[in-house]
Amino acid sequence: MPEPRILAGFVQGTLDTVRQVEGRTGLRIAERLPAETVARVRKALPVSWLPLQLDVELTAALFDGAGTEEAVRVFRDAMAGSMDKSFLGPLVRGAVALLGRSPERLLRWAPKVWSAIYRDAGDLAVGPHPEGLVLEWLHAPRLAASQRDYLLGIAGAVEGALAALRIESQCRLEEPADDPTFIVRWKDPGSER
Repeated sequence: MPEPRILAGFVQGTLDTVRQVEGRTGLRIAERLPAETVARVRKALPVSWLPLQLDVELTAALFDGAGTEEAVRVFRDAMAGSMDKSFLGPLVRGAVALLGRSPERLLRWAPKVWSAIYRDAGDLAVGPHPEGLVLEWLHAPRLAASQRDYLLGIAGAVEGALAALRIESQCRLEEPADDPTFIVRWKDPGSER
């Protein structure tokens, strides 16, 4: 089976956001980031693929240095920033042009965004849920699925994607689940979800 990979530009965006964290928290994060991992991520072309293990390592360092709340904020901000960048920008603009700003319609487009970020790392399925929608990471690689912090980072990224579209949302990790599962709720003028 091929090694799970992630788009280098996405990981680089997270690193850029981490660099903006100031003060003691920023120093604690920097101390925990493996220098060889950071160098490998920085040297990669944004459109190349990196082993998912590197992203898992960076996520662990971020949560360890910043704590859960700050780390989730970093992932939220990183994804919000990625929405305007080259690799996700055209995809997002196309989705909004086709689907409008409906959170439900846009979230149903999430598997396309997922496949632009991950390779050989499972699939994202979207389905109905009484509170909004459920996102399920099918066939998730164990190296990521077994790391609660990594999954919380994904939840933050989902919130960041919607925030970039001016949609207030909450993405909650459901535990335990055979496949990592997230419940997404949102507020918009047409919905109270």
